[in-house]
Amino acid sequence: MEENRVIVQKDRDNCACNRVPNKSRKSFWGLSCKLHFKWLLPLLAMGIFTPFSPMIDNRVAAFFYTPAQMGQGHFFDCCFTHFLYLYGEQIGRATGVMALMIYLLSWPVSKLIKWRRAVLVCGLTLALGTGLLTNLVLKEYWGRPRPKQVVEYGGKHTFRPFYHPDFHTRHDPQKSFPSGHVSMGFYYLSLCLAGRRYGSRLLFLLGLFLTTLFGGGLMFARVAQGGHFLSDVLMAALIMWWTALFCDWLVFTRGAFGVLGGPDPIPLGTSPEPDQRQTV
Repeated sequence: MEENRVIVQKDRDNCACNRVPNKSRKSFWGLSCKLHFKWLLPLLAMGIFTPFSPMIDNRVAAFFYTPAQMGQGHFFDCCFTHFLYLYGEQIGRATGVMALMIYLLSWPVSKLIKWRRAVLVCGLTLALGTGLLTNLVLKEYWGRPRPKQVVEYGGKHTFRPFYHPDFHTRHDPQKSFPSGHVSMGFYYLSLCLAGRRYGSRLLFLLGLFLTTLFGGGLMFARVAQGGHFLSDVLMAALIMWWTALFCDWLVFTRGAFGVLGGPDPIPLGTSPEPDQRQTV
């Protein structure tokens, strides 16, 4: 009888040891929620926006459009929007080339090793998000007319919501969805993620500033010029955000490409400790 009691007590002790504490369980689910919110919350927001997007797209486009009094109607344009249209993409490409140069130099120059993973994320985000997804796949084949190509604003095509693609219009270029210029402006989100991984507030704020300046500025410019509908620029921003998250996960979490060097990454769902912060 006494032996049975001892065995039962040992089994209870083993169960207690294997049981996950409530605090650890809560922290695990809290971390998972934070990680998933980064991609899921924008998806939910876009899902809510989508049914109303045709009305909102036309309202916003009409706001910037001046109907024809004598001659032809026109969209808004100024020195600021024209400058961003001409040079916004070029500046983004220049920073992409800089990231590639830093990555290549990090192999012979030991001082640059710590930035190897960060610049790789930036380069992959630019190549996959702006180059492959936005310009080579979606813009080329989606077949959505631009605002200035639509009948309501002086064009000859029928308005088409962004969720109704037409894959048979390559003979008559209709490349409104998504915006290539805006995708280049939101490429700097990869710097925000790199700053978060390295615990560098300066790098994070730099990425946030460039994203606001070029991403937000190009959103305004392309919509005001009649080059894109509001849903086009919003989807371009979301595509770049999801691409940046994927590339960050691929390089830092999965350790893809066998990239070595740099500090141990800080999980995106946690707060960096004070001694982990680095200056740029």
